[in-house]
Amino acid sequence: MKLLIAGSRHVTTAMLTLTRNLVQEAIDAGHEIHVGDNPHGIDACVQNTIGRLNAADALHVYYITLTPRYAIAGANLVFVENTMRMNGAAMFRWRDARMIESVDRAAFIWNGSSPGTKAGYDYAKRVVPNGCFMMYSEHGSMTEWIDS
Repeated sequence: MKLLIAGSRHVTTAMLTLTRNLVQEAIDAGHEIHVGDNPHGIDACVQNTIGRLNAADALHVYYITLTPRYAIAGANLVFVENTMRMNGAAMFRWRDARMIESVDRAAFIWNGSSPGTKAGYDYAKRVVPNGCFMMYSEHGSMTEWIDS
């Protein structure tokens, strides 16, 4: 199975712990993990956890800039062409949409305020409606919504 793990840049310790556990479970189950190239937050946590598990061959890192902003050694790099010649947040939403369209399931770890994570989740609900879920942090506790 191809699993996207996406989330916010600004995260809590609880969100990082949740992400590490999700990555461990996905690797143990033999899934491919798809993630963005942000050097902060959930993207970085996913990559660093996979690196510690020596499972870089299961990782697919999507990037839209000339080179990935962050990618661990051994990861599969997926270049998303910026055919619409966008910049800023719109460019990364374009990349995120291509990631979402390439997976079977999508998990979003949201800080409750990041508009990019919420937009990705809303799009994923339409593209992978039976395989999309979001977890978010509210005052340090984790709450899960499962859409299926």
